[in-house]
Amino acid sequence: MSLLVKKPNELLNKYINQFSSQSIDKEQKMELFPEGSFRLPNSKIRLAFHFTKDIPWVEIGSKKFSQPTQSIRGYQLNPVTFNTNDSFEVLTVEFTPHGFYNIFGISCSELTIEPICLESILQADFQMLLHE
Repeated sequence: MSLLVKKPNELLNKYINQFSSQSIDKEQKMELFPEGSFRLPNSKIRLAFHFTKDIPWVEIGSKKFSQPTQSIRGYQLNPVTFNTNDSFEVLTVEFTPHGFYNIFGISCSELTIEPICLESILQADFQMLLHE
């Protein structure tokens, strides 16, 4: 398992709180998170890029949602469980509320913890971002 957390440079720090990268292999995942990764409520806005198979589901309360490979999630008001049967590698960008609005033009109040596919927000710019 590897975890890297990095603060943005001075130009980005008013938009982004931090970048993080995490990877875990299948055996470690089964040992550390046999029932899935459980997260307590928080007030973070995260953009996630998964570089392995999709996380099969995100459970919020009693509802299950599919997790897109690239997604944005808003404020987390309830505990959430993420699960996968495989190894995973993910890069996340944690935005400031002001920064998210300035970059995407979407009010933070419009976001929920339900994963929103990044492609639906960026539309034509989505493929360019993936390439970069």
